[in-house]
Amino acid sequence: RRPRRPRTCVHQLAPGAAGHKLTSQTTRRPKLGMAAIAAVDDGTLPAVVALRRRELYGGAMAISAPGDWMDTEAFMDFLEGRGAGRPFPDNQEIFMANGPGAGGKPPAIFIDLLEAAELRTDSEAPFFHAKEALERDGREEEAAALGEPAAVHEHNLVNLDAGKATAYSAAFPSADLHVGVVRLKGAATDCVISLHGATAAVGGEGSGS
Repeated sequence: RRPRRPRTCVHQLAPGAAGHKLTSQTTRRPKLGMAAIAAVDDGTLPAVVALRRRELYGGAMAISAPGDWMDTEAFMDFLEGRGAGRPFPDNQEIFMANGPGAGGKPPAIFIDLLEAAELRTDSEAPFFHAKEALERDGREEEAAALGEPAAVHEHNLVNLDAGKATAYSAAFPSADLHVGVVRLKGAATDCVISLHGATAAVGGEGSGS
């Protein structure tokens, strides 16, 4: 039987009068990341196809992601079937592609709900969380050497009221990593979306943004 995902949420999703809202019940940041994904691809993972709506956190949120990328529950089943099952924290969702990318691991998207980082400006969030993601994965040397991004992009959030959230993203080619951060002010939460193995996922250097 699939192991239950542990109740060690950084934030909880709760129904509100106008949809869902995040309620801050902060504990500590999760330590699972690409390090939790061993190079397990044996040619049996699903093929990458067009983007489609993929639900997160029981339907409280959703993103557009490749339709045949494996989600968190399917990946847990995949590992369990090979005797390597491990739980993922409730504040984290993943989608994983087929075939190895950089470092011999398949490209993957991680979505993490984390306690908001204390930063001078919101535009620093992608760099901060990129370093944290590398450290979480045991890539301390890469984290230490990671330079400031060449450009940080600000994004308009059409479905959130002005002033309640900001969004920034940046690419980190030396780590083959893209990071986007939506900073939810009222919940003191950073929603971090990171694409690992970005070059392989978008089809080569220079493609994608």
